[in-house]
Amino acid sequence: MITTQKQFTEIGLGFAIQSDPFQAGREAAQMAKSQLSQPTPHLVLAFGPDHFRFQDFMEGVRLVTGKDMLVGISTSRVLSQDIFSPQACVVVIINSNQCRFSTAWAHTEMDNTLAAITTLFSQLRETRGNIRSQFQHQNLFLFENRPPPEDPHLPHMIMTETGLESCFIKMNLQRALKSSLMCQNHILSEGLIAIECLSPTQWGFGAVEIEDFKNHPQIYREATRAAIRNALAHMDKPNPCLGFVLLNFQLDNLATDVLSPMFSSSHDIIQNVPLIGLASKGPFIRYPKNMINIQKESIVTILIPQ
Repeated sequence: MITTQKQFTEIGLGFAIQSDPFQAGREAAQMAKSQLSQPTPHLVLAFGPDHFRFQDFMEGVRLVTGKDMLVGISTSRVLSQDIFSPQACVVVIINSNQCRFSTAWAHTEMDNTLAAITTLFSQLRETRGNIRSQFQHQNLFLFENRPPPEDPHLPHMIMTETGLESCFIKMNLQRALKSSLMCQNHILSEGLIAIECLSPTQWGFGAVEIEDFKNHPQIYREATRAAIRNALAHMDKPNPCLGFVLLNFQLDNLATDVLSPMFSSSHDIIQNVPLIGLASKGPFIRYPKNMINIQKESIVTILIPQ
């Protein structure tokens, strides 16, 4: 008798609001891990505010999840459906038996972007081996953490490595203080982290500019809904299990009653899908037949399929 393994992608989402960064990291990671049926994480994303002692926060997460597939990002603000406190941190754990995740990192202190990109893709190939042809889609999420000016050639260097049929998004994080990235055990004060997802289905991307409509009272809510619809339209199957909302504008002066509808109003479009909001700067999106270099204030959504 031939048995087939059921395909699945499951998400664990944990959060904490703690003054102690180590306890916050451990509490959020434990909450996320408790929601999963598989004990070994395939990818762990830890988001914490940049005023935290970042290494202490990440040590709390690592104690629960291990370090092998751990990526940490400190940013000025991280949001979710019910989490709007500036003190909040979020841990997302993804397990999937139909996708293959790989991570890589590179320093950029010497401002040699080409060398950093070469290092990233060498690590990715070494980690995943020669399996690219077994998957229909290559999706790449690139976090950049370095002071301006940004290298305008970076997206084209990525496209040279990934090919025209791949999808990738590059984002630089808004930060109030000098913040860090972490990949496995490597702390980067200036650098790049790449997360590659080889999958049978394509991620969804959507973007809506809001700069010319900021006086409209419902612009943030409606722009988020429109960006989610755009992202769903680009997916092979409109069945996301996780979404990221990149907030490409200043959040400092926005009250909770403005931010909350951005997340709560989307339940009629995507039900029971966790949404993570990140304060970002100038994201760049490339997917087949389209390329978007976002300079104006905007809302960008990324939907990860089941």
